[in-house]
Amino acid sequence: FRFPSGDMRVLSFRKASGGVLHQITTETQIYVAKGSASVDVAGVRTEIAAGDVVNLPSGILRNGAAGAEDTVIIAHTVASAPAGAKASVVRGKDNPEAVIESGEKAGVGGARVTVQRYAFEGNSIRVARLSGNGQTSPAIPKVDALIYLLSGRMKLHLGNEVFEVAAGDALREPAGVSAHWEVTEPASFVATNGAGPASTGNRTQ
Repeated sequence: FRFPSGDMRVLSFRKASGGVLHQITTETQIYVAKGSASVDVAGVRTEIAAGDVVNLPSGILRNGAAGAEDTVIIAHTVASAPAGAKASVVRGKDNPEAVIESGEKAGVGGARVTVQRYAFEGNSIRVARLSGNGQTSPAIPKVDALIYLLSGRMKLHLGNEVFEVAAGDALREPAGVSAHWEVTEPASFVATNGAGPASTGNRTQ
C-alpha cells in the first residue's frame, strides 16, 4: 500500500510453503501480527513473536527457532527515524492494553477503545481495538497516520467524507483533517506515523 507519506506491506508466510524468508530492504519498522520469526536487530539475530515490534530491522527475516509456522508481518517504510536512531525491539508482553477513557479518540456512545502503544526513537506503532456501539471522539492528527485493519469493519469519518473499511484495507488519516471512527462491528488496526506532505490518497485496498 503506497501513500504520499509512506508505504505498508503485508507479508504472509505459510508453514506449508516453508515459512518465513524475506530480505529486509527499505523497511523501517515491522509488526508481527501472527506467528514468529527471527531478524537482525543492531546486528544481533533476534527472535520475535506475535505482538512484537522491531524498529530498524536488518538482514533476512527467517523462521524462528521453533521452526516454520504461519506468520503475518506488517512492514512499514516511513522516513521518520532521526539521524543516529538505534535499532530496537519492543515486546508485546511489555505493553499491556490501555483503555482510552477520555480526550481525543476515546470511545463515546457505548464504544470501547483500547490501545497498545509501542514507542521507539522517532515514531511509534499503535494497535487499537474497538468494540461496542458508538464512535470515537474526533481528533485532528498533527502528522499523517498510516493504518491497516487487522480485523472487523468500521466507518472512518475524515472531514466531510465517510469511508467504509474492513479487514485487509489500508488507509491514511491525513494531518490536519478531523477524523473519528464509527464502530460497525468489533475491529482492530495497526497504525504508525507517516512522514511527508499531506495530499490526496486517503484509502486504498
